[in-house]
Amino acid sequence: MADAATPPHDMTAIVISGPGGPEVLQPTRMIVPRPGPGQVLIRVAAAGINRHDCLQRAAGVHHDGNPVPGLEAAGEVVACGPGVTGIAPGDRVMALLQGGGYAGFAVADAAVTLPVPEGLSLREAAALPEALFTAWWNFFGLMELRPDEFALIHGGTSGVGHIALQALSALGYRVVATAGSPQKIEAARGFGARAAVGYGDPELASKVLAATGGRGSVPFSTCRRARTWPPISR
Repeated sequence: MADAATPPHDMTAIVISGPGGPEVLQPTRMIVPRPGPGQVLIRVAAAGINRHDCLQRAAGVHHDGNPVPGLEAAGEVVACGPGVTGIAPGDRVMALLQGGGYAGFAVADAAVTLPVPEGLSLREAAALPEALFTAWWNFFGLMELRPDEFALIHGGTSGVGHIALQALSALGYRVVATAGSPQKIEAARGFGARAAVGYGDPELASKVLAATGGRGSVPFSTCRRARTWPPISR
């Protein structure tokens, strides 16, 4: 295990003491985890908070083996486990986690750990992994969206939806979105939607057809299974 500085023996972590609101999140001392093969240890600067975390806290029960919530975090790599390449101690990264983000240190698989772009703070980066990986996997892993196709995103101003709109439009894909109010429709256009329609609009189907020149869009249920993935510029 390569490391730039030996991490401490223990750390402060947040656990769910029972079902309820934010008051059930309680600090405790835990041993700092160590990265295994293909993993990195991150000194957490910020952790994302998403709907899964809130539902988990409200339920008060955790089933995936990690007593610490938190599916995404950003910080500095402290150590790398065997077999990790392209990531080194000292790198600023953001990562998708199997829980554990609400702590001083967290272990992440290197495959779902990304460098934090210049100009982006660690606090901002911590809010990106869950939405980014979800959008990328759905559109390119499951649906294999092609450059000549239109994508339709229902809920274009949701957490995943607005990230998907920005990412896909930045990559040159043509995207249509739905939203629930005039303000959100306008916001969806600002995020990159070629056209945006209220999802309760009785003429939704005809307006989507008009926006796509009569071609329609790739339905979410389409699953071509991934054979190749679009390159990610680093």
